[in-house]
Amino acid sequence: PIAGRAAGLLHGWLGIPGRPVVLFAGRRHWTSDAVRGFIALSMIGISVTKLVLFGLRGHLTEEVLTWSALALPGVIAGYVLGVWLGRVLPAVWFRRLVIVVVGISAVRLLLSAPGT
Repeated sequence: PIAGRAAGLLHGWLGIPGRPVVLFAGRRHWTSDAVRGFIALSMIGISVTKLVLFGLRGHLTEEVLTWSALALPGVIAGYVLGVWLGRVLPAVWFRRLVIVVVGISAVRLLLSAPGT
């Protein structure tokens, strides 16, 4: 669908693939588990493609690997928190929270753009 193409375009251009997929899933009337499953499978495909292409282009440097390793504990903590929130929040609040997080990310991206 369009969300997949948009995710691929944003990933290749700016390195931020997830937002279209998250918005697509957030607008469906799926359960929280279905949304998380869809996003997880989408991100696996995007991540595998990204790793292969980055590796072929020589972008997986020691610095990148070091920073990725340092970020891993935060990623895991965020994941655990997200799973917990997905289980305790009603579905409507889960969808609203997804939209708010994507919105905040978009504003931060706009504010940090070069030349602004």
